[in-house]
Amino acid sequence: MGGFCRFQRHQVRIKGNAQSNSSEAIRELVLGGLGIALSPVWLFSEDLKAGRVTAILQDYTAQSLPIHAVSPANRRQSARVKAFVDYMSRALETAPELKAIK
Repeated sequence: MGGFCRFQRHQVRIKGNAQSNSSEAIRELVLGGLGIALSPVWLFSEDLKAGRVTAILQDYTAQSLPIHAVSPANRRQSARVKAFVDYMSRALETAPELKAIK
C-alpha cells in the first residue's frame, strides 16, 4: 500500500500497512499508535486539546479542497435552500475547527 501526499511544493511518497478512506478509522489508527495522518483539524481537535495526539509538520499546509453546494439546474433555488447555503458558508468561514493549528 502506498501513495503520494502533496505538501505545498513538495510531494512525499508514503508507504504503510494500513490505509482508509474513513476518517473515523484513520482517527482510531492514530490513537492506537499505528501511524500518522494528514487529516482535518476538526477530526482531532478534542484529542489535540487533551494531549492524546500531537500536531506535526505545522509549517506545511496541504492543498485545500473546495466545498460546493449544488442543485438541479432546471430548478429555482428555494428561500430555505438559499438560507441554508448562506448559513453554512458563514459557519464554515468562522469555525475554529477548520483553521490551521499554529
